[in-house]
Amino acid sequence: MRRLFAAYFRPHLGWFVGGTLMALATSVCAMGYTFVLKLMGDHLEASFGEAGTSDTSWILQVSAAIVGLTAARALTMYLMTLLNNTGVQRGLVSMQTHEFETLIDGDFARLSADASGGFVSRFINDVNAIRDAALRFANNFTKSAVTTIGCVGAMAWIDWQMTLVMLAAYPIAIAPVISLGNRVRKRSRQSQQQVGEMTSLLSEGFQSARVVKAYGLESYQKGRARTGFAERSRLFLKVLADRAAVDPILEIAGGVALAGILGFAAWRMSSGHMSLGDLLGFIAALGVASPEIRA
Repeated sequence: MRRLFAAYFRPHLGWFVGGTLMALATSVCAMGYTFVLKLMGDHLEASFGEAGTSDTSWILQVSAAIVGLTAARALTMYLMTLLNNTGVQRGLVSMQTHEFETLIDGDFARLSADASGGFVSRFINDVNAIRDAALRFANNFTKSAVTTIGCVGAMAWIDWQMTLVMLAAYPIAIAPVISLGNRVRKRSRQSQQQVGEMTSLLSEGFQSARVVKAYGLESYQKGRARTGFAERSRLFLKVLADRAAVDPILEIAGGVALAGILGFAAWRMSSGHMSLGDLLGFIAALGVASPEIRA
């Protein structure tokens, strides 16, 4: 990993720095919704308490703030994705170029020892896996971490007791998610190896068509392909099943947290310890943080 990032991605660090700055700006804009909705709730509560009030200028201000935050967040997300993708793609070009030059400069025995399909799979399938992982990390890590920390801080500032109720529910989901993650990594590794085998099988089958026809090996080749396709499907479905279980687990944890928050908030509001603005701001912070926690 140290060689991978030092040799291929560090020379393009400037793109990732720009993407990180845009991720921070995106997180700040997302956290801004919390305070805007809290302000709206406070104004609404004040309006209900003052019969006949005609000051509605705050409605325009709140609407303008929401539109401004949405536009800024959309722009920073676009720039974040563009900058990180550029950095990752340039790093991958360096990696693929170095890989190809090393193979070409190597001796003939090294090139002929492995099936050409295995090399092709490394250039295409394995590099695509690295690209997806690098992009997920670059796009999600800073944005999700900063947004989650900021939202939890905002929730604690609004009502620290409700924040403790929320934080008590999510750790329940940590253990099964970690276990599923380990299984996904193991099966993904097996899947990548099998993709290389399938690429070799297909390459050999098409390149040796004359031999297959000459010796009547069509049935043999069909059997190999059928077995390979079935194994590819089996591994894919296993990985998919493990990944699909993550969202329901977090959904349950989120539902438990939301139910506890609403019940606790109703009790605190009835006793005068919490305002409508506090509740709206808290729910907004939770809504912004939940998808980032999942990511």
